[in-house]
Amino acid sequence: VRRDATGSGAGGRLDFEIPRLTKFLLVAAFLCSHNSDEVDKRMFGGQIEGHVARAKRKDRNAQDRERAAAAEAAVDKRRVFKLERLIAWFHFITRSACDEHGAEVADLEEELLSADVFMQISSMTQLGMLSINRGSAMEGGLYQCNISRDLAERLAQNLGVHLDTYLKYV
Repeated sequence: VRRDATGSGAGGRLDFEIPRLTKFLLVAAFLCSHNSDEVDKRMFGGQIEGHVARAKRKDRNAQDRERAAAAEAAVDKRRVFKLERLIAWFHFITRSACDEHGAEVADLEEELLSADVFMQISSMTQLGMLSINRGSAMEGGLYQCNISRDLAERLAQNLGVHLDTYLKYV
C-alpha cells in the first residue's frame, strides 16, 4: 500500500525520497504543531524572540496536568505556529543531531542552514505537508503541520533524532 505525503495509508515505508533538509523541517514542524509554547520556553530559554525563561516550582498537580495534556494530545490536536518557532526547532534538532552523531557543525550549517530552508517551506506548503491557517507567508502567517505521527517518527528515525525526547505536553 502506498503512502501519500501526509503519511496516511497502511504500510511502513515511504514511496518517495525527500532531501535531508526537508526531513528536518518536517520533524521540526511536527514538534511545533504538537508542543505548546511553554515547551519552547523550557527547551530554548530566551532564544526565541519574545520568550523569556523563568524558573518555576513544580506544584503537586503537575503530574496530573501532564497526564491530562498527554491524553488530549493523543487525539491529535494540532496547534498553529509562527515561522520563528519552526526555524528555532529546526536549528535545535539539527544541532542536537549533529552533536549526537559527532558531525562537524560547520558542515551541517553549510548543508542545512541555508536560504534553501525558505524554499523548502514554500514547497512543503504547496504539497500540503504544511498549511497556512491565518494570514499569508509574507505577513508572517500561522502554519500548521499536516503530517501524521507515524510519518514524523519514520523521518526522525531516518535522521537519528529521537522524537519522543522532544515531544512534551505541558
